[in-house]
Amino acid sequence: MDIQHKLKPSLFLLTLSLLSSVFVGCSESENDGGITGTGGPLESYLKHGIASNNQNPSYCDICLDAPVLESDGSADASSDESSDSYSRTNTQETGVDELDWLKTDGNLIYSYNGGSDINIFELSEQTGKHEALNTITLSTSRHYLQGLYLEETLENKKLISIANEYAQVYSDYFWHWSDSRISIDMYDVETPESTIDKTTSIQIEGQYVSSRKIGSKLYIISQYSAYLDDYVIYPYEEDDISRNESLISKATLEDLLPSVTLNGQTKILLGENDCHIPNEPEDSTQPTLAIVTKIDLGASHDMALSDIKSSCIAAPIATIYASLNAVYMVENEYSYENANDSSYSSTVYKLDYSDNGLEFAGSVALSGQVGWNEQFRLSEYQDHLRVVTTDHSSTERNIHRLHTINIDDTELNLNATIPNESAPEAIGKPGESIYSVRFDGDKAYIVTFRQIDPFYVLDLSNHDSPRVAGELELPGFSNYLHPFGDTLVFGLGRGSEGGVATNNIKLALFDVSDMSNPLLVNEVLLEGDTSYSPAEYTHTALSILPGNDEHSWRLGFSASILEDWQWQKDAYYLFEVRDTEHPEGASLNQAGSIVGSELGTGQSGSYYYSSYDRGVLTGTHVHYSHRGYLITELWDDLANPAD
Repeated sequence: MDIQHKLKPSLFLLTLSLLSSVFVGCSESENDGGITGTGGPLESYLKHGIASNNQNPSYCDICLDAPVLESDGSADASSDESSDSYSRTNTQETGVDELDWLKTDGNLIYSYNGGSDINIFELSEQTGKHEALNTITLSTSRHYLQGLYLEETLENKKLISIANEYAQVYSDYFWHWSDSRISIDMYDVETPESTIDKTTSIQIEGQYVSSRKIGSKLYIISQYSAYLDDYVIYPYEEDDISRNESLISKATLEDLLPSVTLNGQTKILLGENDCHIPNEPEDSTQPTLAIVTKIDLGASHDMALSDIKSSCIAAPIATIYASLNAVYMVENEYSYENANDSSYSSTVYKLDYSDNGLEFAGSVALSGQVGWNEQFRLSEYQDHLRVVTTDHSSTERNIHRLHTINIDDTELNLNATIPNESAPEAIGKPGESIYSVRFDGDKAYIVTFRQIDPFYVLDLSNHDSPRVAGELELPGFSNYLHPFGDTLVFGLGRGSEGGVATNNIKLALFDVSDMSNPLLVNEVLLEGDTSYSPAEYTHTALSILPGNDEHSWRLGFSASILEDWQWQKDAYYLFEVRDTEHPEGASLNQAGSIVGSELGTGQSGSYYYSSYDRGVLTGTHVHYSHRGYLITELWDDLANPAD
């Protein structure tokens, strides 16, 4: 059969994962769609998921209010600091690379600044504004670039771009999204000054969720909802319902699964035995698969379809977290009967890396939800998983919980949950939301906010008895936290006045040497009365490098500055954390900035453009990628400007 034309995938955004509860909590019909001949469990799951919606939709207002994506700004202390000569992508876990708009190998910078080009720059010590050494032009036809990876071997160097193609029409119902696919293109950049060839092109049917790269293995996380050509979505006529039943019954498993195409060669992405189905297939309320695809970038031969392996969970997911050992996928679950009877929960699924791709290795159900796109609420450490959840069912307050989970070979077993009777201290005051979480070894840091910012320190040294060790109240909040050693934590977020968040970015440094008594060392407000930075919500936008002595760190991020709501400039701001050996005497100081665009110079401003801005720090220089150019300056000249 012609796979390319037979299958039609449907797009399923992360925020629409809530639809799993739409049909559980809102649909009153028990129509099984007249399914016959469902084959194995996977086919049954997909067919029942399609059939459960072969009816007029019953509208449920609360079920369709999908939450806004909110970054948690948390991570284990890691930014791939294995090389002190230049900053690399700030990642959640050391050794687990994440895609970003900029990648560097210490000699060249590969940068995307919006538009249709990837620019390649030399990492030169010559100061000033530099044009690109070469460019790679991307396809602009319904392709939305997600980011870049760089793969280096002794034989060659590959730049990898990941894009998502999706329909232009938004809808609350996942059926209304269609024609979604992920495009992964690989370019030979061994000789970047010459013509750059695309060597490999991969298309995976489904919606891009996230990705990670470990060594020479690339992992793509996607979601796919099965779709049948000529199927009438939410039919009103009996003839349409009957026709739909016939289409479902006649469909084969291959008709319902996504495909992968490598340089024009196509195969079905998954098989019957590649999916874990957590519930009874007959109870399926939507035909959605959460898929992890492993691509071997380091094969000694030309890449073949056999180098692409996939595994899946038969459920919609809202968050993924990846360690060096496994990928964890989280399904948010919500049960609604009426305003006084609702519950929030999460299920965490673990997939271990293996030579054959990934293997299901257990799951655990938790009270409360991890949330939407909240990868940093999870952390794997010493054969344990730590997870932070929030329960919104209380009419008086959000209930935030921390769970510790024992990791066995094929099982996840809940160890402890706080607060509890022996550790009753609440995480957050009544009504407060979590703004950031950071796990660092046997500690965790959590920031909540409503009118004031409690900064919490949690002691996780005993997996069976975690506890809230201390807290600090101060105005404002941190969207992102980054530990420097065991005694200092850097925070990036917002100030507040009268219990209301201000429009300006605030940076803070905390002394956590005494867990029971965390202290604010100092804080710095960015210039202007309003400022925005992608680093508030995207941890990869922050560059971090050890300073020129062993007791300092350098930080850099881009920001847009406004006065009276009028754009003033886009710039790259530099900060330094000093004297880290004595936390009580440490300091956070601004070390200058590089202006990329400025009002009055004929340049226009837009946060859309500055969100792509990135920087690379070296021991002596700062390199700022802005709107297709690279601006290079000496750190010392910026930190100590001449009068």
